[in-house]
Amino acid sequence: MTVFSIGFSRQAQEPEVVSVTEQDELAEFEQVWVWDLYYAKTLYELGDSAVAMDLRESLDGWAVQMASKAFLPMRKIEQAGLHRLHPDLTVTTAPALDGEVYRVEVARPEGEWPLIHTQGPEPGAAQRKAYSVIALAEYFFLKNKLFRREVALHVLAFRKYYTDGRAHTEPVSMVEAPLFAVNKALEFFESMQEQRAAADDTGPERPN
Repeated sequence: MTVFSIGFSRQAQEPEVVSVTEQDELAEFEQVWVWDLYYAKTLYELGDSAVAMDLRESLDGWAVQMASKAFLPMRKIEQAGLHRLHPDLTVTTAPALDGEVYRVEVARPEGEWPLIHTQGPEPGAAQRKAYSVIALAEYFFLKNKLFRREVALHVLAFRKYYTDGRAHTEPVSMVEAPLFAVNKALEFFESMQEQRAAADDTGPERPN
């Protein structure tokens, strides 16, 4: 079982330093699905609160900008300030020794997609709960350069689901929203492949 521990210092800091550690490494192809599950569940648990809406708006704003630059070289993305999700949050892989810790446990039932079980401090600060979602994404940024591109598409799909489908406060959204995001991302990449194939087929003829 993979376990992520997302820890905060007991003392409030600016910027907030967040520790993310991983036990039993997650496969790269599972990263975005696990993050999707955690994002949807956290939004549901935050409920109809200002913190939940701030989290959505922050991620949506980043994803809109990132989607237009997703295929640029990393230095261009860094110049645009899109290599980080939040300017007031810094991720470290050093373990948090004395702070609030949010745990994300990943189970893999045979023949099924991974599931998550979460634990957090009671009572926990709503803002730190929201930050834990951003911190997990930032951690995956450090491990997988392609994660930024993929998660941007997923966040945009979440936005569409919450706008046209169900509210994040509905329990069913914890399952439906991640599935919707995965399907929309697959449709996008399939469309990209078809466009590239069509471009190859209609390319300029070679001279005789």
